[in-house]
Amino acid sequence: MCRAIKNAPVDTNKKREIAARAKILAELIYQEDVINMIFAEVIKMLDLEKSATYRRLKEEGKIEGIKEGIKEG
Repeated sequence: MCRAIKNAPVDTNKKREIAARAKILAELIYQEDVINMIFAEVIKMLDLEKSATYRRLKEEGKIEGIKEGIKEG
């Protein structure tokens, strides 16, 4: 499967954006740990950290975590 993604005739940045969005949508339905196992290879292969969408969502998650931590004391 990863080979098919890697060999698809699509720009790498577009692949990153698609993978980030697919992961987000999958997490709405499936357990996070399952999705993380499935996407681990894709994240590594596409270096998803370079995706603007992925970085933005991680940052938003950090901010939410800080807010929750402050709220809980």
